[in-house]
Amino acid sequence: MQLAQHWKIFPLGEAITSVANGLNVPQDKSGIGSPITRIETIASDRIDATRVGYVRAVSPEELAKFRLQPGDILFSHINSEPQIGRAVVYGGIPEELLHGINLLRLRVNPALVNPYFLAFVLKYYREQGVFVGLASRAVGQSSINQGKLKLLDVPVPSLEEQVAIVWALDAVQKTKETRQRELALERERKAALMEYLFTRGTRGEPTKQTEIGEIPESWQLSPLGDIAQITSGGTPDRTRPEYWNGGIPWVKTGEIRYNTIRQTDETISQAGLENSAARIIPAGTLLMAMYGQGITRGKVAILGIEAALNQACAAILLSDKVINRFALFYLQFAYERIRNLGHGANQKNLNGQLVGSIQIPVPTQEEQDAICRPLVALDAKLDSLERECSLLDELFRALLEQLMTGRLSAIPLIEEHQAQ
Repeated sequence: MQLAQHWKIFPLGEAITSVANGLNVPQDKSGIGSPITRIETIASDRIDATRVGYVRAVSPEELAKFRLQPGDILFSHINSEPQIGRAVVYGGIPEELLHGINLLRLRVNPALVNPYFLAFVLKYYREQGVFVGLASRAVGQSSINQGKLKLLDVPVPSLEEQVAIVWALDAVQKTKETRQRELALERERKAALMEYLFTRGTRGEPTKQTEIGEIPESWQLSPLGDIAQITSGGTPDRTRPEYWNGGIPWVKTGEIRYNTIRQTDETISQAGLENSAARIIPAGTLLMAMYGQGITRGKVAILGIEAALNQACAAILLSDKVINRFALFYLQFAYERIRNLGHGANQKNLNGQLVGSIQIPVPTQEEQDAICRPLVALDAKLDSLERECSLLDELFRALLEQLMTGRLSAIPLIEEHQAQ
């Protein structure tokens, strides 16, 4: 790694005073006893007090030995490859937090390194894949030997410069966290608004109970199959390179993650289109993911471009009775119910018949439009916050690399502070 000339290099073993395993005792989630760290305690790159375990009957000697001190670094040394090497500084909250067995505790040499600076160094190494390279592999997880970890080279500028680097990175990180909190609140607002609009409507009329729950009395129910043409696509032969990298966007379920699909990860050629079940779907069509692990199945989006689909995507070409955007919002609202329609033992999937059986309410188009307007405005704010979070994440990664290699100097920050 190329570094600034005035920086020094030390093995991690010299930058810390100790590295230790945690307390190995049975834990529970009762909330009774002393809080103790788990792997997931640091899964969000911070100490998450809602994701700790609890232990009882801990001796005074164990409390003294395993109680974390502010400035201790928790390091994930046994985990899956994408997670291994995660490092977080304990800042004192929650109080009396014990160090559990599944994380290492690094205690820094304060004469040499700032704990927050060292945590950022470790974060940089993790993003560069350093810890995956150090790890030994077993079924389902990898682990890093303490001896190898101690030999890891650590760049060490002056303590003053370390503090300036931490300040710069922390400022970006805190701004992103603020935006993420705003994003979470706006998502909650949208969920609450959809709950109200799809059960009460906009006209203050009496409601009735139906198989999909409470809806305004004048609304009718219709299965999607009665008001839409439902089709899916296909996948060209992967062994035929001439079928791929053409000029036709090809949508997979992974693209159905935002309200509007504007680009795809892959394209197919005209030959690929003609020699598969893929077909061109017009822009403006409502799509639903029929297969997919995790939260993918049942997700919906509107196609913002003309494109072909794979077989895991359903195209829902609605009649003029229902506005596409209204159907999109309603299917988002009914997401959990739709997921439960899936069939299959190991992974529940949807198919065209099941998609066609989904019941949706059909108010007048005037009321559909009235329902869509505030939701569209909320989505515009959500899109803006999501873009801002993405840009801040890119800025943080770029800044981390520049500062950790010394290509961007933090000395001007020190000089600015001294001049104030």
